[in-house]
Amino acid sequence: MTTYSSPDDEITGTEDIIRISDVRTREASLRPWRIASYPSGEPLETSFHTERAARLALQAAVVREDEDVTDELDALKVLLNEIPQGDVLTALRDARFLVSEDYLEEFAEKESGLSQDSPAYGYVDWARMSQDMTADMTRVTFRDSVYWIRPV
Repeated sequence: MTTYSSPDDEITGTEDIIRISDVRTREASLRPWRIASYPSGEPLETSFHTERAARLALQAAVVREDEDVTDELDALKVLLNEIPQGDVLTALRDARFLVSEDYLEEFAEKESGLSQDSPAYGYVDWARMSQDMTADMTRVTFRDSVYWIRPV
């Protein structure tokens, strides 16, 4: 079963297909900084009797960075920056998705449109076809996984 990225979940680099739109949406939605607690370690209250009490509580609150969110945000920024820019490569910049290197063979089969019922299906060297497809693609690394960007 093919796994796809989602803007609602962490993009881990284990997905078969990563949609660029998901990466952009996810990057814009991540907020790594949290108001964690009071200096004493007590949990931060969320409602107060007066505005003054709320403002004082916020002044005393401890702000912490959620390192997992920061790591994901940094990885997404690196990925977006790794996508080639420039007039000649506009199609790559506007690519719709990245294909995992581990998924290329299956991707080639699906993209071919050839039915498994077709007599020719068994004669196709899908490994070679997927390798040939990469001639028109750009290789990027995301979270230690290799992906190929297919131009639109």
